[in-house]
Amino acid sequence: YGMNNLTHYSITNLLKQPKYREGVDLVHTFWIIRRLLMTLHLAHSKGYVHGGINPDHVLVCPEGHGLTLIGWTTTAKIGEQSVPILDSKNSTYVSPELKKKAIAHATTDLFSVAKVFFTMVGKQKLPHDIKKYFEKSLESDPSLREQSAFSLHEEFGKLLKSNGFTGYHHMEI
Repeated sequence: YGMNNLTHYSITNLLKQPKYREGVDLVHTFWIIRRLLMTLHLAHSKGYVHGGINPDHVLVCPEGHGLTLIGWTTTAKIGEQSVPILDSKNSTYVSPELKKKAIAHATTDLFSVAKVFFTMVGKQKLPHDIKKYFEKSLESDPSLREQSAFSLHEEFGKLLKSNGFTGYHHMEI
């Protein structure tokens, strides 16, 4: 079946739902972030950063466990261009180097993914190793962050498995 007939919700809209005001259930947060990382891996492998990842730009399809990333107007060539910051209301998700108009790298997007991750988690308690792993992506120095979306995806998968998270369940809105 096609994703076109399914309903999508932004992370922003999910967090407005009464059941998710304290954070999106961790199991759902985990699959959403893993899908986001694979989407970025594809973009990065083609030589581009998104540059504008924030909760408004991540659309989730609960029925199909799908994800659509919108807001590609901030795309830049990795290692060649800076990203225009178009949305000041979401500047908390912009990496420190982009705020200084530095050249964008894959780590630029990974900073934003970590910010979205912690926004989704909200007040929920995370396993310590998962929390520390994502905190690494918030380092102000990009060289100290995980360097690729693929490696972040794979290591995150291992951490989930070691913490007993083995699958997904139906997401109700």
